[in-house]
Amino acid sequence: MFDNNHSNRRYYWGNPNSANVTPAQAAQMDHEYQKEIFRIQNKKLQKIRDNFEKNYPTKFVTVYSFLIISIGFSLIVMQIVYFASNGVYQNFASGIWGGLIYVAAGTLAAVINKWRVLFYY
Repeated sequence: MFDNNHSNRRYYWGNPNSANVTPAQAAQMDHEYQKEIFRIQNKKLQKIRDNFEKNYPTKFVTVYSFLIISIGFSLIVMQIVYFASNGVYQNFASGIWGGLIYVAAGTLAAVINKWRVLFYY
């Protein structure tokens, strides 16, 4: 297979069309191929971004975040009222901790709704 008489002949085991390609040409072809793949990926990503922007449920997320934040604050207020009325301290501050989690979740939903451009991926 390897002929010593033709030492300047290049042998490639991959694509038979690239048998007479120098390493510099192969590197240039590889670079152009990578640029083309990058362009195709960006085109697909832009299509996903446009679809996301068009179909994003802005009103639902706004109502949902307001509802979750109001539930969280009501949990905190009810727990404070329960303590103020000399309630049993058996479940100590569970309404406050649960309310803080609800408020954090609602705030996160509102932040995602406001800056949804940051959360495409």
